[in-house]
Amino acid sequence: MANRSGVPVTPNSTISVQQLGAVLPEKPASVAQNTLFGPVSDWGISFVHHENPYVDFKQEPLIPYQLSRQGPALASADVNGDSRADVFVGGATGQPSQLFLQGANGQFVPAPAGAFPPPQTGPNTPADAVAALFFDADGDLDPDLYVVRGGNEYGPGSPAYQDQLFLNNGGRFTLADGVLPLERSPGSCVAAADYDGDGDLDLFVGGRAVPGQFPIAAPSYLLRNDGKSAKGDPIFPLPKRSRRAW
Repeated sequence: MANRSGVPVTPNSTISVQQLGAVLPEKPASVAQNTLFGPVSDWGISFVHHENPYVDFKQEPLIPYQLSRQGPALASADVNGDSRADVFVGGATGQPSQLFLQGANGQFVPAPAGAFPPPQTGPNTPADAVAALFFDADGDLDPDLYVVRGGNEYGPGSPAYQDQLFLNNGGRFTLADGVLPLERSPGSCVAAADYDGDGDLDLFVGGRAVPGQFPIAAPSYLLRNDGKSAKGDPIFPLPKRSRRAW
């Protein structure tokens, strides 16, 4: 057996250690490694996430972490058909979400005015954007955007937890009204798949926790993409729901 200096140590022997004369061993030289990812200095995504001052522990002292600080949401897709990936970043309660478009040089710039709806304000300002998904909701071959609203600062059943669907029309998004069922409970995630085999994408929306009643799970939803409304917007009725947290 040997110590860190490589000097053999005899079993059943007494070793005297003098800290005063101790010398730190030399660190081995770092070896450069090939990595898949590297740091990015400045690519134009200037978004800074700002949480509001709400503190969950004042209402629920025994929760293990703050449910109102689960954002920001992040999603990526080519929203304007230029074959480059663009980025959506979701804001906290009261903070506007932002869409960034990628240019030919790889830099991102905020989408021009009118490309994304302005934030809603008032007593039912949408809760935190905790998850987002680009998917083709209306079958026109461009990515639409589903935003999951979550958090913990509004009471159960608040309209602030209503999820949102933004339809893409040539790179300009509009909020689709009346196409989603009432989902007034905090969500946590969203995924798309054609579960009923009818050729369009359906949605699973996972719930988080009932506000003020952790760890009781908020409802999760399976939304079936079921044709189009008179305006041509997709319709998502509510066929199934569950009570598991995701």
